[in-house]
Amino acid sequence: MKGSLNGPGLTRRLYLATACTTVFSLAWSTDIKAQSTSNSGSEHPSQVSSSPSWQSVAGGHLEFEVASVKPGGPGSSPGANMSMNTGDYLKPTGGLFTANLPLVTYIAFAYKLSLDHEEGKSLRDSLPKWAATQMFAVHARASSGNPTKDQYRLMMQSLLANRFKLVSHLEQRNVPVFALALVKPGTLGPNLRLHSNGPPCNVPASENGSVPLSDSGTPAGGSDSFPFNCGSFNLLVRPNNMVLTGSRDVTMAALAMWLSGLGPADLERPVVDQTGLDGRFDFALKWAFVPPGSSPPDTANQPEFMGLTFKRALNEQLGLNLKPAIAPLDLFVVDHIETPSPN
Repeated sequence: MKGSLNGPGLTRRLYLATACTTVFSLAWSTDIKAQSTSNSGSEHPSQVSSSPSWQSVAGGHLEFEVASVKPGGPGSSPGANMSMNTGDYLKPTGGLFTANLPLVTYIAFAYKLSLDHEEGKSLRDSLPKWAATQMFAVHARASSGNPTKDQYRLMMQSLLANRFKLVSHLEQRNVPVFALALVKPGTLGPNLRLHSNGPPCNVPASENGSVPLSDSGTPAGGSDSFPFNCGSFNLLVRPNNMVLTGSRDVTMAALAMWLSGLGPADLERPVVDQTGLDGRFDFALKWAFVPPGSSPPDTANQPEFMGLTFKRALNEQLGLNLKPAIAPLDLFVVDHIETPSPN
């Protein structure tokens, strides 16, 4: 680090994300969408066996200009000034990063990992118990005032290497997955389309001409179908527990990653993209969800809604299917970690 800085359920709108669902039970959404380039010089540099392409695109190696790491106080509440998920969308923070979270969540954020399924299990199994429970308050500032979310991830990687002495590697294992595939080859469902066949993101996207803010969490024009916002996976819960979700301008790989951590879908395996579809897409999806311990939804006035499970909706509305399979996944394993050095 270059210096130090001492600084300070179910809802209709769901904010924090996939990578944090283990820590925050209030979240079921996933968003999508100077700094030093020198070696950190850490005695235990954080290394993995290979670097995903997003790391190279974001800059390869970045550091916060200044950062403070302190143990969270007793009973302190978890939180962050950005969603700590696997998606790319980020509401600008002016170069500031503030959070109070367990170490496992910072690692998941830094390396774009989901804490669900095999990926999360592999990470947690390789960590000491304190890393999943001890809160750490991080207050940091980037040298640039407008980093991307992936650039924040790279800065967090450097912080973890320098202050927590993190060393890691990727280990490929064959694990149970759901393969995301087309029901009929070459055929998209009625609520899935090529993004190029719809309105671009920078023009009015609904019939009434309204364009909501990119982080508003509502479909453009309030419609239950197309179009949703670009740049984030939005999830809304309507009356009678109808779940409405969608996005625009996303890849099938991003959709598969998002489905892997989608709480209301309650999938028990990670999802991998085997659709064979290239390009970027728009989609809208709605289904019935009954939260654990609650009564079934009142379907007296919604007969068409009865029995609309997540997998049935995925099949009928998007033309996609989830097939049980075994596939090799690169799982993140921690080799070394320490409690943070003093500021």
